[in-house]
Amino acid sequence: MGPTLRGWQIIDATLDGHPLRVGNTHTEQSAPFINVTEPINTAQTQEFIAAVVDTTPAGSGLVGLGDFNCIPTSQSYSLLSSKLSDAWMINAGEGLTCCQASDLNNTVSEFTAR
Repeated sequence: MGPTLRGWQIIDATLDGHPLRVGNTHTEQSAPFINVTEPINTAQTQEFIAAVVDTTPAGSGLVGLGDFNCIPTSQSYSLLSSKLSDAWMINAGEGLTCCQASDLNNTVSEFTAR
């Protein structure tokens, strides 16, 4: 198995006359190998914040999207929540977001965790 390549994308757009930046990423999974991969996840989160969040033009809205592979007690989550609002938490944590079938074609939902 070769290395997993991760990255981020930015789209700067105008929505109804207002500037909007949308940033997306997929960071390395932290669990169940937390001692091995959490430093990688944290570094990728720091890069996303530096490259996408901190460079958002003044006056522009920002939506950060992605599979951040972190939990509320992780360093990555702390970094993200210091800069962005967690829409899942704003929605009172309703709805599970993890572990659906890879092709999304299952009849019965397999969501089991956030």
